[in-house]
Amino acid sequence: MRISTNTIFDGGSARLTNLQSKMDRIAQQVSTGRRILNPSDDPVAAARSLQTQQAASINDQFTKNRLGVKNTLSIAEGTMGSMVDTLQSVHEQIINAGNGALSDEDRSYIANTLQGQLDQLVSLANSTDGAGNYVFAGHQTDNPPYKTVVDTNGVSTIQYNGDAGQRLVQVDTGRKMPVNFAGDQLFPKYPQGQADGKDVFKVLQETIKVLQTPGLSSAVRQAQLTSAGSSFDRTLQAVSDQRSMVGVQLQQLDSLDSVGSDRANNYAQTLSALQDLDYNQALSDLSRQQLALQAAQKSFQQTSSLSLFNYIN
Repeated sequence: MRISTNTIFDGGSARLTNLQSKMDRIAQQVSTGRRILNPSDDPVAAARSLQTQQAASINDQFTKNRLGVKNTLSIAEGTMGSMVDTLQSVHEQIINAGNGALSDEDRSYIANTLQGQLDQLVSLANSTDGAGNYVFAGHQTDNPPYKTVVDTNGVSTIQYNGDAGQRLVQVDTGRKMPVNFAGDQLFPKYPQGQADGKDVFKVLQETIKVLQTPGLSSAVRQAQLTSAGSSFDRTLQAVSDQRSMVGVQLQQLDSLDSVGSDRANNYAQTLSALQDLDYNQALSDLSRQQLALQAAQKSFQQTSSLSLFNYIN
């Protein structure tokens, strides 16, 4: 068999190129810290890595969603706490107003105090979250839910302009939580379901008007105060119940955060096992490949310099 000079050069060049390519690949693995540089390196591990990365991305999004919901619910819970305090203070004023020894001037003073508390209650009901959305407006988050409307006779009433909807946010697989509330759930009208039902705002406005009117009989005044007291008891219970539910939801979000954190750690460990490089093995392979390349280069140099003319005298 005849071996031409071209064959020697072509074979040596191919071997050197192959060795150089292997060494470059190991060097790239070392620089990136990744065992898999291309899907073809390990198709099964590459597919599992992609699936794990997608699952981790979804888990990260759930974490962000929970943070947003937690912030909004924390604002709502704090606002409801202030509502409870205001309602309790109003109820105390109503009880004080029932004292038969009070003068019209005393009752007028209480009425002024109640007016301030009414304004405070409306302000709390029109609270917004950190993004400027109204928390107690149902789906109508762009507009304040409670507005003062004046009729043709100059009589002002506070009306609810939201709806009964709730916006839900996905906080985990198969789990959604509300990020807003309907104002008519916090401040329902009584009797419920009747067109002439009155919410706490209407009742408080009527009570203020009664206390500001001198000369009323004690029976008329006491009937209004008794009705107002019952209305505030029911409203206080409704707000307290809603606040308790929000507290439970915040606890559930903390539990979901803990589970999500564990899940994120598991995903990170799985990806590390699939992708990360064994540096000790890689550095050893790199050194061995460098020696092989150097030996091949030296061998090729010696082989390529051989010539029949070197043996002709």
